[in-house]
Amino acid sequence: MSTVVLKHIQKIYPNTEAEKPKKKKKKAEEPAEEKSYKLKVTDEGVIAVDDFNLEIKDKEFIVLVGPSGCGKSTTLRMVAGLEEISSGELIIDGKLMNDVAP
Repeated sequence: MSTVVLKHIQKIYPNTEAEKPKKKKKKAEEPAEEKSYKLKVTDEGVIAVDDFNLEIKDKEFIVLVGPSGCGKSTTLRMVAGLEEISSGELIIDGKLMNDVAP
């Protein structure tokens, strides 16, 4: 789109020299440190969320999508501290959050 705008400006102002916008170089992202966790929610030992890994970078927007009963709400409740994680680690901003109150 910037090329189209640039050509349009050059038609209006033919004696003006304009440069194409320079593309920003993307920094190489560091590999994500993945942690998995699981949650048992019943006395019968039913595992509601098993082997789940997720990394959300700053200013990212994500959605959890899946069929009814797949663990979307339970995962959000674990992140909010409303459910106890039975194994694994929940790390937010580099800090272990397993035992932090909601």
